[in-house]
Amino acid sequence: TGVQTCALPICISSVSSLNTNDFTTTNDGLIINKHTNALLGVTSKEITNITIPNTVNSIGESAFYGCTSLTSTEGKTSLIIPNSVTSIGEAAFYNCISLTSLTIGNSVKTIGKSAFRDCSSLASVNIPDSVTEIGYIAFSGISANATITISQYVLNNLGLNLTYNTGGQSFFGASVTLINPDA
Repeated sequence: TGVQTCALPICISSVSSLNTNDFTTTNDGLIINKHTNALLGVTSKEITNITIPNTVNSIGESAFYGCTSLTSTEGKTSLIIPNSVTSIGEAAFYNCISLTSLTIGNSVKTIGKSAFRDCSSLASVNIPDSVTEIGYIAFSGISANATITISQYVLNNLGLNLTYNTGGQSFFGASVTLINPDA
């Protein structure tokens, strides 16, 4: 019933006190803080398909770092970040090299630095209008043929200029498709 083993995110160098009653583990190995509803990490870096519960409100720093087999939400062709999530932490999906498609929920406001960095198979991303911050090199190293769909409204709010390194350094090397270009 309680967490017996745990793959800690790379950003944690030591743990002084861990009360396992503060955490829950889903059937697919997601570790969630019961008090904050933050998704903190996984029990195994070998996960392939996950379902992020609709109760999760944030995805923590390095939560899926190096989960090289992660491909999608269970039963779907895309990894779906639910509408309950408002922030995706720094390096949250860094080096998830098998991830090909990403659907970001319409409540996400912040995408942290390097959040999807080196997801080299990631070919499709839709960024919702709710996003107000995209961190440095958040999508650097994704597929050279990737299409990131983002509205002019979001680009304007973020102050991004697509003529400079394809959207500042957040989107290094990716093809960006504008929607609602008159917004």
